[in-house]
Amino acid sequence: GRVGGGMSERVKFLTGGFPLRAWFSVAAFCLLILLVYRVVDLRSVLEAVGSLHMRNFLLVLAFLSLNLFLSLFRFWRVLRHFGLPVRWTVAVRASMAGNLAGLVVIPLLGQTAGRQAVLQQAGVLSTVNATLTAYERMVVALTSAALALGGAIYLLGGEVVGHFLRGIALKEVVGITLLAVGLSYLVGRGRFEREFRKRAMTWLNAVWFSEIVGLGLAGQLAMLGAFVTGFHAIAPQLGLETLLAASALISFAASMPISVGGWGVREVTAVFIMGQLEVPAADALTISITVGVLSTLIVVMVGVPVIRLGNHRRARPVRVAVDQVLDIERFSAWFLGFAVAVAVFFQVHVALPTGTINVNLADPFALLALGAVGLQALFHRRAPSWRVGHFNLLLVLLAFMLIVGFINGWVRVGITQWALGGRLFGGVVLLGYLAAGYLVTSYFGPHGRRRFIETLVAMACTIVLFQVISRGYAVYQGERVPANFSGYAGNRNAFAFQLLIVVSLLMGYSRLYHYRQSAAWLLGILFLGIALTASRTAWVTLAVLVTMGLATGICDRRTLVRGIMVGAIGLGLVYLVPWVLVHLDSSVSARKVFRSITGTVSSVQSNSERWALDLEAVRMWLDSPWLGAGLGVFLAEQAKLTRFPMIIHNTPLWILAEFGLMGIGVTGWGSWVLARFLIHRKAWRGVPANRSLLFVLVTFGLFCQMHEVLYQRIFWLVLGTLLATPFSVWVFMRDVGSPPFSCQANNNL
Repeated sequence: GRVGGGMSERVKFLTGGFPLRAWFSVAAFCLLILLVYRVVDLRSVLEAVGSLHMRNFLLVLAFLSLNLFLSLFRFWRVLRHFGLPVRWTVAVRASMAGNLAGLVVIPLLGQTAGRQAVLQQAGVLSTVNATLTAYERMVVALTSAALALGGAIYLLGGEVVGHFLRGIALKEVVGITLLAVGLSYLVGRGRFEREFRKRAMTWLNAVWFSEIVGLGLAGQLAMLGAFVTGFHAIAPQLGLETLLAASALISFAASMPISVGGWGVREVTAVFIMGQLEVPAADALTISITVGVLSTLIVVMVGVPVIRLGNHRRARPVRVAVDQVLDIERFSAWFLGFAVAVAVFFQVHVALPTGTINVNLADPFALLALGAVGLQALFHRRAPSWRVGHFNLLLVLLAFMLIVGFINGWVRVGITQWALGGRLFGGVVLLGYLAAGYLVTSYFGPHGRRRFIETLVAMACTIVLFQVISRGYAVYQGERVPANFSGYAGNRNAFAFQLLIVVSLLMGYSRLYHYRQSAAWLLGILFLGIALTASRTAWVTLAVLVTMGLATGICDRRTLVRGIMVGAIGLGLVYLVPWVLVHLDSSVSARKVFRSITGTVSSVQSNSERWALDLEAVRMWLDSPWLGAGLGVFLAEQAKLTRFPMIIHNTPLWILAEFGLMGIGVTGWGSWVLARFLIHRKAWRGVPANRSLLFVLVTFGLFCQMHEVLYQRIFWLVLGTLLATPFSVWVFMRDVGSPPFSCQANNNL
């Protein structure tokens, strides 16, 4: 198919061509070598590969082929379930294009982009495609996780697995999410939510969901069959149940979106798990590499001919009613945006054999939102529209700044994991959060923006209340709790910044809630949470926000005063409850309970360390004033001098030290663009979104003086929501109604 060029050219453009494939191949290989070099003799690996019988290769190849077929059939059925009667051949081409792209770039983005290159011809919009990918990946992840959980219980026992699940707070995450979504629905539900609930809660949808779960489970079992076949060849002494359990864990680790094609993670996990079963590391690595190579080989051997044979054909447009097109597109935008809003508060720390990794539950959805917006701009040739002029140019300049800083740091100290993964790739993730907010506002306008903010408020308040109650009860029962009141952000200052951003949004919209008691109660809960974090920067920032609100009247003064009273009463109860517990149980220490519920203020030593880091940042800038020292250089030098490397806890100084005057110029111009917008729109008398934007920027400007918050996900999520421009439905119809899209007229539109 051709959409502005041949299919091969489009896939090559989306995947970056051969140099990018070569780069990721080398990176994956280097990661593998670095992780297993000390425990595996590569000569033993080559000998183990040569000892495998041909029938083992053929059987593994058969299981992998079955897994591929089931994945193709599953995607075709997902399209049908969403009301998109795409032909089987088109679905196969789209799925194979996604699989090929997923071999060389980030799996979520690559799969979405590859599929869209084919589905665009059939009239499937990028937002819908991203939602279908998210839905399918979630189902597959759930089935894989269920099998891995069963395997872990079989190998390690229920007690060990239960301790691990308590460590990642899985039950709490699910419970808080359900409570917060229910609270958001009760506070601000509208016609769209009611219609969505009626359409979603049907027996037919339950049957369709069961079908996708069954296909996902069958595909996972086929993948386990490939691993079991290989491991049985090298370790015939192990039973079938043991091999299935180990294979389930390895397959689940390989499916996590933290590597390209599962390389590296799959190999390390296989060496670790099979090592616990007394299987030599070289043998375990052999089977892992064999499965990975054969899986890649099947995708290439099937995908390339399928795409080339379909190049001379043009996919027939899907004939769908116009109002159904709008419903599917709007539902997709709603799902991606609100999934990010719900999950952005949860930072999960997962302990793996290679160390602990930090995963935000919203990152996969944010990447899918980025793919939807990016592909929409690519195929419709229309850049995202913002209420602030030159905002797209600002994003391009920020990306240019990061790339120049990364190259500069690469030249000076080499590639560091913090610079490459944490900052350069982290910048891509932040664009995903910006895109998630953009989707909600662009499709739903002021109503969607308000509902989005209500969801963030409901999530933040639920987390604060749950943390206060659960921490107090845990201490009363004699259990250990984390030292600081940090929610699920992993850091109390990060959690305080999240709460301040939510407070800024609610204060900006407080005039819409002046007739509701709920706004004051919600503000009070947020104030209580900020007080309990014991973050001095958060306290000062909150004081400035409250003073602004009371002095200028930008927010509703009555609501703000009532919120302060509710927060003060809540803090008083936190003080009072421990003393009540003392009278009920004399063995309980009131001071211990109170200190366990609240956080502790930083010591004087922390102040001196921050001051020393700031002075070092200034010295580094003076050495390289124009382009800075380079991205990651400061952390690399600190790692050589101190046992615990530290970053610069000041955003302007970090930019100055590592990007120089170039970085200050870009960020300074961006700040002026936003400030000029607020001045021109007179935010103090403008729409609620402008008032909230003013409070958000003040919060960011104050908090970044003591902490590096440029990479806080919630800031970019909110920025995209507040700055996006709602587009007209007639512009939408003009775009999707033009070739190659085809739709049927509907008199109800």
